[in-house]
Amino acid sequence: MTTLFREFFLLTLLLFCSASIAAPVFQIDGNGILTGATGVDVGGTLFDVEFVDGDCVSLFDGCDSSDDFVFKEIGPAEEASKSLLEEVFVGVFDDDQTLTRGCETSSFFGCVIITPYKINPADSNFVFVNIANNRSNLSVDSFIGSSNLITFDTALFGDYTYARWSQVTTVPLPPAFYLWLTGLISLFAGYRPKKINKSIA
Repeated sequence: MTTLFREFFLLTLLLFCSASIAAPVFQIDGNGILTGATGVDVGGTLFDVEFVDGDCVSLFDGCDSSDDFVFKEIGPAEEASKSLLEEVFVGVFDDDQTLTRGCETSSFFGCVIITPYKINPADSNFVFVNIANNRSNLSVDSFIGSSNLITFDTALFGDYTYARWSQVTTVPLPPAFYLWLTGLISLFAGYRPKKINKSIA
């Protein structure tokens, strides 16, 4: 019984560890274009992201308040751009920047992914952004802070797109967890402690 319980305990650890380090799930349309990803780890918190074309006003609820953005300071916005480059733009999506929605045109700058995070307090016509540059694997990817007009429309350019983020509210448990739970319940339901006869010499 002790050995069996130990095996179930180790299995539990493996399941939860694998769930916590699971890679993002890529969202790919019927043409093989990357449209976003779910479960992107940004500073230890999971977020979903979608790549969308348009301007900040139309995409971010008017783009007139920092409350319109998930990330509100430069630090988290930088972490988000870094996570895109390390977790999402990998493999074929790192090798070929034109496979990302909004970046169908190849350019020297690569695919420019914009994460807005704060309205410029000195001029509300501008928004502070962090930019991830996903270039081919022959170049060095990078991220940098900048300031854009809130009316800057990525639909007019073939190598720019916005990253629209949302925080993951719940993390679904892996299906194997339910199998484990069923097995554990069955194990203890059928467990009967051994009767030990004590004899006094």
